[in-house]
Amino acid sequence: MGRQLNYLVKCNPHGSDTADQDTWRAVAADYWEELRPGKRPALWAQTVSIRDDNKVVYVVKRVMRLVERTADRDGQLLLEPAYELEGGWTSLDEAPEAVIKRYQARATHDLILHLAQLADNIQRLMGQLGMNGELSPARHPAKRRRLRTVL
Repeated sequence: MGRQLNYLVKCNPHGSDTADQDTWRAVAADYWEELRPGKRPALWAQTVSIRDDNKVVYVVKRVMRLVERTADRDGQLLLEPAYELEGGWTSLDEAPEAVIKRYQARATHDLILHLAQLADNIQRLMGQLGMNGELSPARHPAKRRRLRTVL
């Protein structure tokens, strides 16, 4: 067999408080690059040990990207820098840039799912329209029944 299952799971650090954000900025201090004026991303990978309820320790790789924005896309300077943190847990032995790009490519899978849903809706509509043609089963007019109320 010789197959290996790899995973890439996005972590959701949106609930991080200010103290956690200061820690992330300290970790990212060695990885900042200047893409354009007003935008500095930092990209790094960490090896983290995780312990489950049964006290089993797993060693996993965490890839993180922190983006510092001091100007918006129109060039307007911000009063305070805005930080955006994203990343994920992975078993892939790739560079952090490749892992982030692989996660961003997940939209192609979403597109396939949406196209399958569209095909199902078209088939359902064709089935409904087929019930009204010449070859459709006979339909009888509905009979109205009066509902009496007792006072």
